[in-house]
Amino acid sequence: MDLDEFLAAEAAVAECEWARSRATVLHGELSAEQETCQLLRRRLDETRRRSKLSSTSFIARLLGRRPDPSAPPTPEVAALTSELAAHERAMQRLSTEFASARETAAGLDAARDRLDAATAARAASIAEGGGDRSRRLASIDDELAVTRRVRDDLRAVVSSALRATGALETAIERFGTASGWSVVDVVSDRSGGFRHGSLRFGGDVAGTAKHDALDATVVPVAEAHAALLSLRSELADLGGSGGSGNPDDVHRPNIRMPSSALGTWDVWFDNTFSDLMVHDRIASSSAELRRAAASVDELITELTPAADAAAAQTTALESQRADLLRR
Repeated sequence: MDLDEFLAAEAAVAECEWARSRATVLHGELSAEQETCQLLRRRLDETRRRSKLSSTSFIARLLGRRPDPSAPPTPEVAALTSELAAHERAMQRLSTEFASARETAAGLDAARDRLDAATAARAASIAEGGGDRSRRLASIDDELAVTRRVRDDLRAVVSSALRATGALETAIERFGTASGWSVVDVVSDRSGGFRHGSLRFGGDVAGTAKHDALDATVVPVAEAHAALLSLRSELADLGGSGGSGNPDDVHRPNIRMPSSALGTWDVWFDNTFSDLMVHDRIASSSAELRRAAASVDELITELTPAADAAAAQTTALESQRADLLRR
């Protein structure tokens, strides 16, 4: 009896999962049909308007005469009307199928709960029976416990690494903007600047733009630090569970932001020396961020295949377990 219940529950889950996938496909097709119908309606309205204007003379329109409503539609209007009707019928059919598939898919959680209960009952029945099947099932369960944990830990690390990469790329981009303005500021000061009236481009415009760009790096740098801290924590957990993660593989960037005193000096006593000091800190921070990004990229390259392998191994063991329970 437990085998029949298990097979029935497995079939119910498969049906619900298929319905969910089908509903996703139908939703896309339905959206496309809706857009097509809207486009055809606009074309039909425009064609009807042009048809009415062309069927009534200019003098008749001036005298307020209206087109004859009993006049047959033009071939173009008739063709568009027929095409619109066909698409509306297709949209109605897809809407009905989508509603049915969504209703079936709504029972997926309940079907999975029934399958979990049936699976537990079937596994208990096999364990009580003893023999080779019981020992094989226990061995698979032990292996699954390990591979699932490794798979989930590796996926968490890779996901955290991808978030760190995004945060680092943003910070690097902001520092690149600051570096560009810093170069302009240095070159302009050395050349005496480019003057336009009372405005000196080197000391006034470029210097202000440089410090505005530096201010814009504060939040991305904080987010990058937080993302790297989270990644190192995930790696420590992975290493503690027997994985290959090493937090020291992730470079901790030493960001040398210009101090408030240096920033004030650079703004009020703008000169080549202060510009070079600020530029050196920008260049140093950019290099640190790029080094951290490279270390994270190496980590992703190393751990992604391992995560895929752990997922494949887990899937194979789950398939073996399901085959054993179906016998």
